[in-house]
Amino acid sequence: MAAGTASVTVALQKSVQANDKEDVLSFVEKYQDELGLEKRAVLDQVFRDILCEMISNSSEAEHLKNLINFAVQAVQQDMCSPSTPFLMMADIFDMLTIERCEDIFDLVEDKVTIWKSETFYESGKNYLLRMCNDLIRRLSKSQNTIFCGRIQLFLSRLFPLSEKSALNLASQFNLENVTLFTKKEESEKKEDSGDVMEIDGASDQSRCVSLFKTF
Repeated sequence: MAAGTASVTVALQKSVQANDKEDVLSFVEKYQDELGLEKRAVLDQVFRDILCEMISNSSEAEHLKNLINFAVQAVQQDMCSPSTPFLMMADIFDMLTIERCEDIFDLVEDKVTIWKSETFYESGKNYLLRMCNDLIRRLSKSQNTIFCGRIQLFLSRLFPLSEKSALNLASQFNLENVTLFTKKEESEKKEDSGDVMEIDGASDQSRCVSLFKTF
């Protein structure tokens, strides 16, 4: 299996550099015929190994995006596990700086319709929610307001209104929050008691009125 992993790694690295998805996917199809069910496990591991190597070498954001696109297309052709692209994105956002994460988050936003498809949604929604929450915890609410807003807008587009994670299914409320209301009878008693606020300098006010009348 180690020899097969090395051959897939080399093929995938060349394809990422040339941005040629068809080349690596055709190679993986031949690889599947030789090893059968082992193909998924091998490709899952190869994707993450190459990603870690690219991050350690400070690869450009476009190359990282290309690798994620390769993984998405591999999932769509049933060549690797549906969770692989989400694990790769979680690795990216865990290991990169905020500035680089902001650049790569464009890919996450652009593929929201793919994440909502049947192939990806059930296996990836929890990964995406955890990834976005971890990102928000790293961000400053005063300095990274735009990025925080982008993440929250993405989550609102990803999850439907009926999503259980956004509903109070257990009907738990904050009972310690008590709001005091003034009853009508008490307010009427205060008015009847003749408590009138005294205004300081009433005579000065009358002088001001007479002064403005002269103009």
